[in-house]
Amino acid sequence: MSDSNSPNKLIGREQEMNELMQALAGTRAEIPMGCVAFVEGVGGLGKSVLMETFGSNLLAEGILYRKIELKTQESPENDQYRLIRELFDEMFLGEKKSLDRAEIWREVLNEIGNFSSVMPILSELLKRLISPINRAFAAYIKKEKQQIELPLDISKTNAARLAQAVKILRTALVRKRFRPTVLIADNFHMVDRESAALLLGLSGALGKMPIMIVCTYRPDELERRTFLRDLVHREFPALEAEGGMVIKNIPLTYLSLGETVKFFKARYPETDLPSQKTCFTLHKKTGGNPLILQEALSYLHNKGVLGDDVRSIEVLREIGTDIAKKGRHIIGLRVDHLKKESKEAYRIHTRASVAGEEFTSKVAGVLTDLDEITVMESLDEAIDTYRLVMRGEEEMLYRFRHALIHEEFFGRATKNKQLSKMLYQKAAKALEQYSESDPAMYNPVRIAELYLGAKEPAQAIKHLKKATQAAARAQAYHELAYLCRLLLSAMKRANVGTNKEHFDLLLILGRTYELLGSKVQAVNVLDKAVRLAEKMEEKVLIATALTFCSISLFHIGEHHKSNKTTNRALHLFQRLELH
Repeated sequence: MSDSNSPNKLIGREQEMNELMQALAGTRAEIPMGCVAFVEGVGGLGKSVLMETFGSNLLAEGILYRKIELKTQESPENDQYRLIRELFDEMFLGEKKSLDRAEIWREVLNEIGNFSSVMPILSELLKRLISPINRAFAAYIKKEKQQIELPLDISKTNAARLAQAVKILRTALVRKRFRPTVLIADNFHMVDRESAALLLGLSGALGKMPIMIVCTYRPDELERRTFLRDLVHREFPALEAEGGMVIKNIPLTYLSLGETVKFFKARYPETDLPSQKTCFTLHKKTGGNPLILQEALSYLHNKGVLGDDVRSIEVLREIGTDIAKKGRHIIGLRVDHLKKESKEAYRIHTRASVAGEEFTSKVAGVLTDLDEITVMESLDEAIDTYRLVMRGEEEMLYRFRHALIHEEFFGRATKNKQLSKMLYQKAAKALEQYSESDPAMYNPVRIAELYLGAKEPAQAIKHLKKATQAAARAQAYHELAYLCRLLLSAMKRANVGTNKEHFDLLLILGRTYELLGSKVQAVNVLDKAVRLAEKMEEKVLIATALTFCSISLFHIGEHHKSNKTTNRALHLFQRLELH
C-alpha cells in the first residue's frame, strides 16, 4: 500500500517494485527482451495499488503505458481479443494516433507478403485485433488482395491454417520496429480465452521486442479456469526455457509486524505510535492484509480510540479469528459507524450501491429522492471522512473503493425484498432515462439485470435483445452465452415469445457453447432444442437441431474415446434420416 506522504513509495512492496523495474530495464536494453510479469495475490494484498505506483514511476521516467481492467467473462467490455487489441493499439500507434491506421497496417502486410493460402484468415484476424480500422482496413484488403472473401468466421477455420497465419504474423512483427510499450492488465484471471491463446502464440515475436506486459490475478480465481492455470504455471515458463519471453512471477505476501508499524506511521503520522502489544494485536487480527489493516485503522480512528492502547485493544477483540471474514466484519463495523454518524450519507451509499460499483450523482439522487447538489455535498464530505467511496475519472461519477465495500452496502440495500424491488426499478428507469441524453451511459446488460431484480422481465427483454445482437456481431462468445441464458430466463418468467423464438435462442446458445469448447453444455442445450422442435412438429427445425447435437456428441466421443457417446451420436444421425 502507498505511503500517504509519498505516493510513489510502497510499504512492504519494495522488493516487488524492484523486480518490476528490473524487468522493465530488460525491455529497454540495446537488444531488448520482452517480458510478461505475473503479479499474484489474494484480494486486498494491494495488486491494484502496486500497479498504480508502478504506473506513476513509469510516467516519472517519461515512459507512457496503457492500463486495462479486465471484467468478468459476461461483461460487454471483455470481448474477444481485448487484451491483444489494447497491446497492438499501443505498439503500432503510440504518438502516431493521428495517422491513418490502415496505412500502418499496410506496412505490416507488405512485410508479410502474399500468402494466399492463409491470407483470408490472417486478414480477418487482424480486423479482430485492430478494432478502430474497420471499414478502412477491409477496403484496403479488398482492393489490394482481390482473392480475399470477407467476412470470415475464424472460429470455423482449420486450426493448422490459423496457427500458420499466427506464425506469419509473428514473423512480420519481428521484422518491424515498434515503440517501447508497457501494458498493465488488471484482473488477468478474467481474460478471454482467445487473447490468452494468441498471447502465447505471438510470444516468440513479442520476446524480441521492447514490450512489457504486467498481469495481476487472484490465485483462487485462476484455479477455476484450468486453461489459464496451465498457461501461467506451465506453458509460459516452458517458453522462457526455450528462449522466448522473459517470464517473471511476483507473488505478493502479507505484511510483517514491522511493516504493519510502518503502515500505521504512514497512514496516521500525527498520532502517537501504539504500544508493542497493540501493534501485535492489530497485526494478528488483520493477518497483515493491507486492505483489512487499512479498514481496521479507519474504524479505530472514526471511533476515536486510535492512540488509546487500552480502548484500541478492546475494540480489536470484537474482530473474529477467520481471516476471510475479517475484512467483511471490519467493513461492516465501519458502515455501522457511518450509519450512526450520518444517516443521510449512509442512505445515499446504501441505495446507490444498487446501481453498481460505479454510480453518478444523478442516479443516486433518484434512488434517494434527494436533489443532486445535496447528494454531491454529502458524498464529498463522506469521502474525506469515511473513505468508503472515491471520485471517479469523470465529473459527478463515484466509485466504491473496493468490491467488498460495495457488497456490504448492496447486501443491506437488498435485504428487504419489497424495498429492493423498488430500488431495482428506480435504478433501471434512471439509467434508461439518462442514457437517452447521454448514449455513452447506455449499458443494456446492467439495465436488464436491474429490471429482472425488479421482477419486470418484460422490460428487461428489449434491452437483452439489443445486447445479444451486439454480442453476436462482435463474436463475444462468453458474453453471448450469458445473455442467451438471461434472455431465455426472462422470456420464461414473462411468459412471452413464440416456440420458434425459444428454439432460435436455444440453437444460438448451443452453437456458442460449441465454439467456446463446452461440448457437454452444448449437447444439453441442443437436446432441449430438439425436443422443442419435435413438440412444434417442424421437420426442418428438428433436422437442424439433431445435426448440431450429433456433431457435438461426436466431438465429445472422439475427445474422451467414448464408444457410448459415439453410439449416441450415431443414433441421432439415424433419427435425422427419418426426418
